[in-house]
Amino acid sequence: MRFRKDTTALLLGLLLSTFPRQALAEQAASRPSAIVVEMNLSVVPISLSGGQSSFLPNSELLVGYRRDRVILGLGLEFGYLRDADYSYDGLRTLTRYSILALRAAPTVQFTLLRSSKQTTELFLLGRGSIGMNVEKAKRFAGPTPGAPNEELFDTLKSHLQMGFRLGCGLRYWAHPNLSFDVQAGLHGDNTFYNLKSTDPPISIDKQLGVYLAMGFMGAF
Repeated sequence: MRFRKDTTALLLGLLLSTFPRQALAEQAASRPSAIVVEMNLSVVPISLSGGQSSFLPNSELLVGYRRDRVILGLGLEFGYLRDADYSYDGLRTLTRYSILALRAAPTVQFTLLRSSKQTTELFLLGRGSIGMNVEKAKRFAGPTPGAPNEELFDTLKSHLQMGFRLGCGLRYWAHPNLSFDVQAGLHGDNTFYNLKSTDPPISIDKQLGVYLAMGFMGAF
């Protein structure tokens, strides 16, 4: 008899401890309005324009306002590193880029579908971005790989960059004020070189690829 009472009490305790979390998560997902803060990491593993794929993550911090199914926000994108190894004037060269990317990114998200418990959402995302890339580049050359290298130049430049992102994602509310999401879609970047110079002329590097992202969001 005592065993049954203890077992019943334990089961009731477990039910009571899990029910409020589920109920609160559903309440958070269906909240009509809230201030939201989102942080995510993204990579572009597939290039559709013939450029190099990048598995180096970009970070984005988004602050916005949620009203029912719509989120409007302004993001700040920052930071990645890139190395390139290629031939130049018949010599083996290595150019190391240390690029600090700072871009403002107006963003809109629309919840297309919600689960019956209001804890899982399928959403669409559209985002534009504009900002500057600060590039630190060094180019070295040597007659053969492994030979002593000669430094050809060392430059510090900034370039205008404009881009977009169109995708969809899946978001799960694990807590009244916290959700996790994954995203996938198209990512485009246009980098403008030599804007302040006529020699060499202005050039545009256009990149289009498939991006993958994951992150978390807080609602307040």
